[in-house]
Amino acid sequence: MSHYVLCRRESLVLRSPIKLADDASYLKDNGVDQVMLSHDLNLAGKKYWSEFFTEVRKRQIDIGIYMGLWQLFEREFIEELARTFNTSLSWLSFSPTSGNEFVRRFNGKHFSDRELFKRLLWFKNLGLQLEIFFASNLPKETDSTFDESIALGRKILETYPVEKLKLHCQPILLDPCCPMSLYPQKFGINPLVSTFRDYYEKNKEYHERRGAANERSYGEQLKYFSHTTETIKGPLDIMRRRDKWRKEVFGIKHEGSFDKSA
Repeated sequence: MSHYVLCRRESLVLRSPIKLADDASYLKDNGVDQVMLSHDLNLAGKKYWSEFFTEVRKRQIDIGIYMGLWQLFEREFIEELARTFNTSLSWLSFSPTSGNEFVRRFNGKHFSDRELFKRLLWFKNLGLQLEIFFASNLPKETDSTFDESIALGRKILETYPVEKLKLHCQPILLDPCCPMSLYPQKFGINPLVSTFRDYYEKNKEYHERRGAANERSYGEQLKYFSHTTETIKGPLDIMRRRDKWRKEVFGIKHEGSFDKSA
C-alpha cells in the first residue's frame, strides 16, 4: 500500500538473483565483507532466494550478509542461508516488537512466543548472529504489556549465546506514507510529522542538537519524536521505558555486552 502511494507500483520491483550475485562478487573483490539487502528475501519467494543462494555458492563468494526478517520463516530457508554465507560475518535481524502477543499482532508481527523460540533454537544450532529489536512506543502498548517485553528480552538473553546477540529496545519513527501515518485513528496514535517540511525540520533540529552537544546524551540520540500514543505523550516517557529496560534486562547479567545507546 505504501509503495503504491509513493510511486504507484502494486508490487515489489525485484532485480534478478544473478545481478544480486554480480553485486556481491564485485563488492567482495573490492574489500567489502558484508552485504546488506533492502528486503527480507522471503518476500520474493523460494524460487528467487534459492537461485540467489545457489549462484553465490557456485561462484564461491566468501561474504557475510545482513538482512532483516519481516516475519518468521521455514527451516529450509535459514539452513540454506547459513550454508551460503560466512556466518562469522553475517547478522540477521528481526523484531518481536512487543512481549505481549496481542500488541505484537496489532503491530503486524504474526507469530507467538513459542514459534519465536523454535526459530531461536534453529539460529543457535546454526551458529548465527542475531540482532533483535523491541519497540518502546507501540500503539496499544501499556506499562503492563511493556513489562512483558522486558520479561521476553530477559528470556532471550538467558537463552541465546551473548557473543552472538545484539538486543535493542528503542522508539519507532513514522516513515512517510506508512499505514500508521496514513491511518492514525486506526492505530490510536497522534502523528507529529506528516509533510516533507515536518520531516526536514525534525531532522534538521536533530543534527543541530548533535552538532552543538559536547557529549552524546539520549536527547541527541533520539532523532525526533514522531507520534504520541495512549501511554507515550513525550520523549520523557520513552526515556522512562528506556531506563527500565536497561535496568531490568541488561542489569541482570552480561552487562556491558550490548550497545546501551539503544
